[in-house]
Amino acid sequence: MRLIPALSLLAAALPFVASTAIGSAGSCKQNEFWYSSQNCCLPSGGPPTPPSPPPRGVSCPTGYYWGQQQSCCVPTHPSPANSPTPTCATGWKWYSADQHCLPTTTPPVPSPPRPSQHYRKRTASSCKYNEFWYASKNCCLPTGGPPVTPSPPRGVACPTGYYWGAAQTCCVPTHSNPPTPTCPSGYKWYTSSQNCLPTTTTTPPSTPPKPSGYTYYKKRELSASDSQCPASLEACPVGLTAGDYECVDIARDLESCGGCVSQGKGRDCTAIKGVFHVGCENSRCIVTSCVGGYEVSQDGESCKRL
Repeated sequence: MRLIPALSLLAAALPFVASTAIGSAGSCKQNEFWYSSQNCCLPSGGPPTPPSPPPRGVSCPTGYYWGQQQSCCVPTHPSPANSPTPTCATGWKWYSADQHCLPTTTPPVPSPPRPSQHYRKRTASSCKYNEFWYASKNCCLPTGGPPVTPSPPRGVACPTGYYWGAAQTCCVPTHSNPPTPTCPSGYKWYTSSQNCLPTTTTTPPSTPPKPSGYTYYKKRELSASDSQCPASLEACPVGLTAGDYECVDIARDLESCGGCVSQGKGRDCTAIKGVFHVGCENSRCIVTSCVGGYEVSQDGESCKRL
């Protein structure tokens, strides 16, 4: 009579054993590590061949690259215990839900005239007769949309039946009970940021792609003498063609921190051996964490072996 309860306990334990044996850290190869955020194994040090750049309007932090299979940014090494938030390039912000960096600054958009307290309401009962309650953002919106709809920031689009809400900094619907968001071709809807982002990448430039976290400005074909860079930026030579320059903020740029590396000046913060999280502040590389086997140096500008 005691055999039946024992068999019942064994049968109940079998599904648990099977579930932990599949898709776990134990399934990673010797040269891989387990990335619990995406429940997958990743190559230590990153892929053997240079990865494809992230979609337009998206970037990856220092120590991360764009994972095509995961459709998000993934790390090159296991994250240290209690590691800080990934370091995005200047002007970008890390979104944990989507696992990538998005721009934090957008070109100024002329705001259309709005009735007083139009976007300040907090309850559905306070909406006017020509407005509806949008629970996702806890605000009242004009039925049919505003008279003039602002354009979304560069690299962002809104689905059919939506427009860019300047006050909400996301896409909002024109009517209550909106349909499932349908983005334009080549774009994908992200619920966390309430907008459409590109799913396809542009044709790679003739020069090698820059590593994740690189902040740069449009390349200009000009000589050092007639550089049209703003006063706060430095004209740094790029490529092998004479006269090719790009405007770089050497006070904050990760790859030309403190000066144009292409001219033998400054420092490439991303090339620091053993670095995991690093930034460029006031023309100085600031290391906040290192990969396993390394620790931050006393001056905070490099990693040293343990």
